[in-house]
Amino acid sequence: MARPRPAAVNSDVLKQVRGRARTEGLPAALEAVLHTCRNEKARPSERIDAANLICRMSGIFEGAGEDDRDEKPLSTMTRAELVARAEQARRVLADLDDEVEQADGVFD
Repeated sequence: MARPRPAAVNSDVLKQVRGRARTEGLPAALEAVLHTCRNEKARPSERIDAANLICRMSGIFEGAGEDDRDEKPLSTMTRAELVARAEQARRVLADLDDEVEQADGVFD
């Protein structure tokens, strides 16, 4: 037997709830998770779950970082944007090559 669908929620109420969840709930949830992660008396599985949740909340698992938040996918760039991005990549590669050439030993 299928469960009945919940009644529709007023969109203003839903916006308010989501807003409070983000402004009040997320910081509180993060503090609780950090507390669990730092608690040496917590079970290892709880600490690992807390660490995983922190990584998911921060976007680490998805590869989302502060640096790439504003980057457009290559498929949506104009030719001029692609040329500029390619030139930027060439400069970075040249800088890396310079560092390798300036190294004194094998392990520098």
